[in-house]
Amino acid sequence: VVAGPRPALKTAAERETEEREKGNALFKSGEYAKATKCYTACLGISNRSVAAFSNRAMCWIKLKEWRKAEVDCTLALQVDKGHVKSYQRRAAARNALGMHRAALADLSEGSAHCDKQGANASQTKALAIELRKTKELLRSAMRNASKVRVAVQVVHHPDERQQPRERKAAKQQKEVRTRASSQSNPPP
Repeated sequence: VVAGPRPALKTAAERETEEREKGNALFKSGEYAKATKCYTACLGISNRSVAAFSNRAMCWIKLKEWRKAEVDCTLALQVDKGHVKSYQRRAAARNALGMHRAALADLSEGSAHCDKQGANASQTKALAIELRKTKELLRSAMRNASKVRVAVQVVHHPDERQQPRERKAAKQQKEVRTRASSQSNPPP
């Protein structure tokens, strides 16, 4: 039996694209856990894929795995500091974690990159909406923060703890010692 020609082996880029597309299809069908596995396989082929990190982060958000989403967005931003979706997704994760100031910083940074890149109007509008929501979350968190009273203990230097009479006596003794040492060593 004569074997037919062997199919050509796929390149790393082709395998990466294939895994990412499988992940995208699973995400669209709502199978987020399975989609994360495809994006992880994609990252196993190339750990420089911003889309795979960012898409896996979106899966983590859907699964309410906020820390994992934050980590994946941070990794995506290490590869491409201008990836606006990663800023937006990291902000969503940070808001869910109660890290509203950090989320606000992410959205501001994302907006700045959006302006530089001349992003489309819908993305700019989405960032503006998220920015407004995050500011309100921050205000709300500050209003609802419990007012904690903290007891403060004033600690003095050991010399300052003496009673006024004792301080005066210590000062006089010091002056007497100073005079005595200057009299025993007269100037030439």
